[in-house]
Amino acid sequence: MKTVCNCLKVVLCISILLASCTDKAGGRCYLTADCLAGESCVQKKCKRNFGSEITSTVSDGGVGFSPEKRPGELKNCTFLLEFVGHAGIVDSLAFSGNGKLLASGSWDKTVKLWDTTSGKLLHTLKAHDSAIYGVALSEDGKLLASGGKGESPNNTIKLWDTTSGKLLHTLKAHNDNVNGLALSKNGKLLASCSRDNTVKLWDTTSGKLLHTLKAHNNNVNDVTLSGNGKLLASGSWDETVKLWDTTSGKLLHTLKADGSIAYNVALSRDGKLLASGGRTRSSPSNSVKLWDATSGKLLHSLKVDGPEISSLTLSGDGKLLASGSWDKTVKLWDTTSGKLLHTFKAHNSEISSLAFSGNGKLLASGSDKIVKLWRCFP
Repeated sequence: MKTVCNCLKVVLCISILLASCTDKAGGRCYLTADCLAGESCVQKKCKRNFGSEITSTVSDGGVGFSPEKRPGELKNCTFLLEFVGHAGIVDSLAFSGNGKLLASGSWDKTVKLWDTTSGKLLHTLKAHDSAIYGVALSEDGKLLASGGKGESPNNTIKLWDTTSGKLLHTLKAHNDNVNGLALSKNGKLLASCSRDNTVKLWDTTSGKLLHTLKAHNNNVNDVTLSGNGKLLASGSWDETVKLWDTTSGKLLHTLKADGSIAYNVALSRDGKLLASGGRTRSSPSNSVKLWDATSGKLLHSLKVDGPEISSLTLSGDGKLLASGSWDKTVKLWDTTSGKLLHTFKAHNSEISSLAFSGNGKLLASGSDKIVKLWRCFP
């Protein structure tokens, strides 16, 4: 078929020749063929007629190809897909348990739901009146929670049916910004944290508030739940990480981060390993800390030279940690040894969000308007 843009014989999957481009925007050529039916397809590299490598990209308009090269020979992560569609910073990401559904929350006031197999945009959810700072998905991918910037009474949490895109509940949540959200594996328990210094626990079926946890004395930046929802960790500007029993609301441990603001926290699914990271006030170096979540013992302090740690995520089994920074890089760590496995430049702007799929094979990274999907191996 006749080409509209300057693309010739792009080879995808099993030597399928695609020579038809239908549009050109922002340096990307969009193809009419539906190539993204399987993983083996999206991992293939293509060549333009002038021989430069291009990598698969997905946008609201279709499948596309960007002239930027892969970030070298990645030992531990391989670039798969790029999702384009947000108009602002992507501040939060969440996978369903099987990794087939990805939610992205942005400062553009929307949440987008993506099919990671086909690359298709499933829904754009619009109900917030300001930036979205947190999204969370249930294990089965049927329930989504979103929250973000706002002053009372607009600092609400929204609960959504992901299949239909229908809004189920609006929770009048906090007295200030909703900074982070976490859902239990079964989707029945929701945790939220806020700049009002509190953490709240919710019954997602009824929308009922179960507990308000008050122990931090400054902005609570992030929350995370164990798989069964029985253990919660919260990180704060007060330079502590706190561990809570969600059934009783009892504070179990207060972990001191040695002068570090805890921007991010992550629990392994079994609730045994906790990671925290952020910015050290008194040093140019920052660190990610790994803790035994049962005893509160510090296991490793992983030194990170350079800008502050802006995001982190643990694989479900807790064996692999990814940390993102303002220097546009992602670092992969072995949590058992504390060894740095690899560092790679993931975006052209600071890394604002990271999420592992449940099995730890897929990593999503968010930055200014863009989400990228990677396949990672510990």
